[in-house]
Amino acid sequence: MSQPNCTIAIDVTLSVNAGKPSGYQFSYASDSGIVRADGRIDLRNLEKEDVELVFALQPIGKGNGRSQPTFDPDPKQAIWFAPWPVELPLPAPCPTSNGHPNSAFKGFKVEGGGTKLRFIDKNNDKRRYSYALRCIMAPGGKPVVDDPLIINKIR
Repeated sequence: MSQPNCTIAIDVTLSVNAGKPSGYQFSYASDSGIVRADGRIDLRNLEKEDVELVFALQPIGKGNGRSQPTFDPDPKQAIWFAPWPVELPLPAPCPTSNGHPNSAFKGFKVEGGGTKLRFIDKNNDKRRYSYALRCIMAPGGKPVVDDPLIINKIR
């Protein structure tokens, strides 16, 4: 994998929410100022290309009730992408298959016992993508999915 020009660390926290189709609410936190709490990543005004995104799943709960979500060991199952044309209104549909636009993203890795997902967004195509961040709550469990947007730079 080539060296990224910058790295954006993103903490992902899941909380139980019966009102969500997955049963969980995802929230995102980053010191970058580029990531919103709903997971939208806006790279439009970032001058850099080859931006590394690192998602870190946080433990859920406290004490004996604590659990740790993980990503699928296969990075192509941990995150799915679908192009979402800029002229179309939000919300973007959730990707329904493991599409990975090879020209926009590269270097996928799952690390840290499945708690970290990293990859490089080339950030050079002036497009936006919906993405499905997919994690597993228990070994052998079904994936829990969230579907925010990545918006690449406009210049």
